[in-house]
Amino acid sequence: MLRGLRVLAPLLVLASSACARSGNGEGDDEVTPIHAPVAVDVTNHYALPVEVYVFGSGITHRLGTVHPGMDGRFVVPQNLVGGGSVSFEVRPGGDARPFQSGEVLLAPGSAVDLMISPQLFNSTVTLRQ
Repeated sequence: MLRGLRVLAPLLVLASSACARSGNGEGDDEVTPIHAPVAVDVTNHYALPVEVYVFGSGITHRLGTVHPGMDGRFVVPQNLVGGGSVSFEVRPGGDARPFQSGEVLLAPGSAVDLMISPQLFNSTVTLRQ
């Protein structure tokens, strides 16, 4: 029995090493970490400061404020990434109606451009991978 283990152990080591990947890096695809942040770049061309929100999975999260003529950069909370689609909302001060984007499916490491136009209804959301 002991002799059988002596023969079996080296065979198992050889078999497991045959299944291993080579580490030369050629042809390997880049892998994005599952916890890579999702950035939201906001450009405000509206006449007033706006509050930017993200909605998803029953959660509403305020990203921040962007003043007129300014740019802002925010990070979407990790619990809203990869769990389904989200939408963005821009709420101006005063009595103006908010802009709400359509559904956007975020993946770890992606980026979103939110362009707030002088007329809120013309604002756009663009997903970059």
